[in-house]
Amino acid sequence: MLLAGLFPQGRPGDRYTFGKQDTRFSSAAQKILAAADRELTMRGMRRTARLGTRLWSLLLAVAGAILAFVLGTAAIDRGTHALLPVVVTVASIAALVVTIGLVSRRPLTALGAETRDHLRGLEEFIGGPKPTASACCSRRPVPSGCRST
Repeated sequence: MLLAGLFPQGRPGDRYTFGKQDTRFSSAAQKILAAADRELTMRGMRRTARLGTRLWSLLLAVAGAILAFVLGTAAIDRGTHALLPVVVTVASIAALVVTIGLVSRRPLTALGAETRDHLRGLEEFIGGPKPTASACCSRRPVPSGCRST
C-alpha cells in the first residue's frame, strides 16, 4: 500500500524525496491506518464505546471549559489578579482537548488486549531495540553487542 501510494506508476528507478510539501506520503499512511482499523474491527479486536458514555464525557468537558472561561473573565473584570483565572481557563481547555482525544479512541476488546499483550511479550523476548550506530561510536563505554575500533 505504501509503495503504491508513493510510486503510482511503479516504474523501476523512480525516486521519492522526503521533506517536500507533498501529500502523497501522508495520504498513503492514512489509507494504511484506515485499512488497519477496518481489519482490527473485522477481526473483533476493537469495539466502539456507547454513544451515551462518550457524549456525557464530552458535554461535561465542554461545560467545564465554558464555565471556567466565563467565571475567569468575570473574576478578572471584578479586579482580581489575572493569573489564577487564566491558569484555570488554560487547564480546562487542555482538559477538553485530552477528553476529546480519549473519547475519539476506540477501545480494544478482550481479544485485542490479549493480542497486544502477546506482541509486547514477543518484543520483550526478542530483546527490544538494538544499540544504534551512534551508541557504538560515542566515547562512552562500549555497549554489549558493539565492536570497538
